[in-house]
Amino acid sequence: MARINTRIALSLVLTLLVVPPNLSGQSEPSSAGREFIVCFPQNDRAGGGSSGADPLILYFASADGSLCSGSVDYVENGKAVSRPFSVQGSSTLLMPIDASLELASYEQNEIKGIAVRSDRNVVVYGISTKTFTSDAFLCYPLSSLDTAYIISSYPNDIPLGVIGAPGNRYSTFAVAGVEDNTRVRVFPSAPLLGRDAAGREAFEFSIDRGETRQLSMSTLDWYDATGTIITADKKIAVFSSHERASIPASNGSTDFLIEQTPAVAILGASAILSPHRSPEPGLQTLARIVAPFDNTTVSFAGGTHVLNASELVEIYFDEALRVAADKPILCAQYEPTASTNATLRPGDPFMAFVPSEMQYLNSYTFISAAFAGFDRHWINVVIPAAALPSLELDGDIVDPDLFQAVEDSDYLWAAVPLSQGEHRIRADEAFGLLSYGYGFANSYGYPAGMKTERLLEVLLDNNPPGALSSGRCNEARLHLFENEDFDSGIQSVVIDSAVNLSYEVPDFEEGVLALDIPVQLEDPFADGALYFTVHDRAGFSRSDSAFSPGFTLQIDDAGWRDSVYQGQLRCDTVTLHNYGRFAQELRAFMEVNVHLSVPPSQQAVRIPAGDSIRIPVCRSSLELGAHRDRMLALDPCDNTRTLSLGALVLPRTFGGNSQCGVELHSMMPDMAPPGVAVAFEPDALRIDFQRPPTKPSVLVIYDLFGRPVDRRNLAGSGRISLVHLAAGAYLCRISADGTAVQGVFLVER
Repeated sequence: MARINTRIALSLVLTLLVVPPNLSGQSEPSSAGREFIVCFPQNDRAGGGSSGADPLILYFASADGSLCSGSVDYVENGKAVSRPFSVQGSSTLLMPIDASLELASYEQNEIKGIAVRSDRNVVVYGISTKTFTSDAFLCYPLSSLDTAYIISSYPNDIPLGVIGAPGNRYSTFAVAGVEDNTRVRVFPSAPLLGRDAAGREAFEFSIDRGETRQLSMSTLDWYDATGTIITADKKIAVFSSHERASIPASNGSTDFLIEQTPAVAILGASAILSPHRSPEPGLQTLARIVAPFDNTTVSFAGGTHVLNASELVEIYFDEALRVAADKPILCAQYEPTASTNATLRPGDPFMAFVPSEMQYLNSYTFISAAFAGFDRHWINVVIPAAALPSLELDGDIVDPDLFQAVEDSDYLWAAVPLSQGEHRIRADEAFGLLSYGYGFANSYGYPAGMKTERLLEVLLDNNPPGALSSGRCNEARLHLFENEDFDSGIQSVVIDSAVNLSYEVPDFEEGVLALDIPVQLEDPFADGALYFTVHDRAGFSRSDSAFSPGFTLQIDDAGWRDSVYQGQLRCDTVTLHNYGRFAQELRAFMEVNVHLSVPPSQQAVRIPAGDSIRIPVCRSSLELGAHRDRMLALDPCDNTRTLSLGALVLPRTFGGNSQCGVELHSMMPDMAPPGVAVAFEPDALRIDFQRPPTKPSVLVIYDLFGRPVDRRNLAGSGRISLVHLAAGAYLCRISADGTAVQGVFLVER
C-alpha cells in the first residue's frame, strides 16, 4: 500500500559544473577510501542536551581487513589537532570528536572540517547523538566527491504552528571545503534564513579547505531544504540534515536527520525501497525521490510522475518496491515519528539515502551503533535471487526464509536482526544494504556503503560515439570521440577487419572521451580501409569504416605518336587514370624536360575518383634523331608513377628517284590545316582530326603529271593505305573546314 504526495519545489534547469570522469585507475570506486573531509551539522540547537555519551563519533573499519594507519586532523579551539589511528581485521575503531566541532553558525564560514587520511582504504561512518535525538551517516572519500549536489531533508518542525518559537527546529544543509578558494553557488528550493523570505534567488560564497558553512531554511514557515541545488567550481563535500524533525510534520516526537549527500554524478536512475522494521506497529516507511534535472519521469507501483529540477515525490509504503526513472534521482528513506508529545515510545525519525542497484557492492563492513539505549538493530538486505545462497553475515549463512520477492524485479529483500557492534557481510554478487537501529524515542539509519562509480554520463548520454579519420603520406589516424554534453566515454573498440592497413589500438582506460588509433598503408599505391565498432559506457555503439587514400594512379601512352618532322611543334596526350575511391592531387612533368615537356599550366592536376584525364606532352623538334624522356607523376607525399616516352625527329627534306629516274628533293610542308594532324608512314598516310570536321573534308593525291590518282572524302580520323601507289613522288592536297594545304611526299619500294 502506498500513499503519494507530490510537492512542487523550485523549477530550475540545472547546469552542472561537470568534472571529467575519475580515471585514476581505481578498479571499483566506492565509499571506502584514503582521504575524507567530514563535518557534523547542528543536532537540536534548541535543546536535547548530551545523552551522557560522546555526542560526536567517527567510526573506522578496514575495507579489506588489512592494517590501516592514518590520522584525523582538525582545529579545536583555535589549535591544530592531529590524532593517529590504526585499525585492522573485522574490528572497528570508535573515535570521539569534541562537541565544539559541531556546526553552530548559519550563513558564515567556520573552521570545523575534519580531515581523515589513511595509508589504505578505510570505511568511515559518523554518528551524532544527544538525548532523544541521534542519527548516523556514511562518509564519502574525496575521490567520490564532485561539484554538483541536490539536498534531501524535511520541512521545518514548528510545533503547534507557532512560527519562531524556541522549540522550532529547521531544515538545514552544510558544505565543507576540499580546496582553497572554492566558489560555491546555491539555488535554494525555499527562502533561506537571513534572506528575503519572498525570494529564492541563487547566491554565491567562497570557502577554503577545512572550512564549513551551515545554512538553514527561513524560520517564517514550514520551509524545506529538499531540492536545493549546490554547485561549485571545485570539489566540495555536502551534508543534508535537519536539526530535529517530526515525520509527518508536527505529528509528535522529533529526531535528528543527517546524511552526507552523494554527488549528482554518482546518483543512479533507480532504487529498491525496503520498509523498516519499526518498533511501533503499523508505521509505514516514507520515501522521498528528488529530481536534479527537468523532465525526469519517475515510475513505481502506484504511479508515474514527471518532475522538474528540485521537485520531489513522496511515497509511504510497507512493502518493498522498485523506483525507476529516466534520469538520475536521489532517493531517501525516512522512519516516521513513533511517539506523540505525551507518550514516548521506542523509535523515532532517521534519514538514510538509498543507493541505486548500479552502485551495490559485494561486501560491507559496518557498525550497529554501540552506545547505551540502542537495543534494536537491523539491516535491510536487497539481493539478486541467484546470489542469496552465498550471503554470509559475520561468517554465517543468512537464513533464506527471511527473504521475500521485490515485485517486478529479480531481487529479494529481508530485514535481518543483529547484535550491537561491528559486522561484515558478503555475497557472490553485488547487493544493497541499509543499517539502522532504535533506542527509546531515538534512532539512527544510514546506507552501509556503496560503489561511487560515475553514472551521470552513462544515464544522460543519448549519443553514439563519433569517428573521424585523417592522415597524410601513407599514415593516418582514426579519431574516436565523445564530445556531447554528458557523453559517457568510450568503453571498447573492436576492429572488425582491415584492408591494406596496419594498425594498433592503444591501451586506454574505460571512460576516456577521445582515442586515436594510428594506421599505415601497407601498399602506398592502393587505398586502405578499416572497419570497426566502438561502444560507449551508456550502451550506444557505432559501426563504421575509415579509409586511407593511396596513390591510385595509372599512366598510359594511348594517343601518343612517336615521330615528328624537324621544326614542327607537336603536342600529343598521355592518359592519367585514378582507379581509387579518392580524388588525386598531383604534379606531372618530364624528368629531363628538354626535347619533351608538359606545359607548365598543365602540370598541376586533380583527378576525381574513378576518372581519367589527358594531359599534353609537347616535342621540340629542332634536333634530328631519337629522343627519350620519362614522365614523373608525384603526389604531395612524393609517391611516384612514371612513364617512358620516345620521340623521333625526321628531316623535313628527303630525296629519292622518280619513276623516270630523275632524282628528287622535297621539302615537307606542315600538312595539316588547324585541328588536323598528318603523319607519313612508309606505306600509309595517317590523318587525325582533333575534333570532328564541321564541313566536308577531301583528300586528293596527284602524280607528277598532275593527274589525280586517289581521291576520297574524309569523315574523320583514319589511316589511308598507299600500297596501291607505285614508287615515286606525289602531291597531297587536303581540304578541311574551308582551308587547304598541299605538299609533296615520296613513296619508296
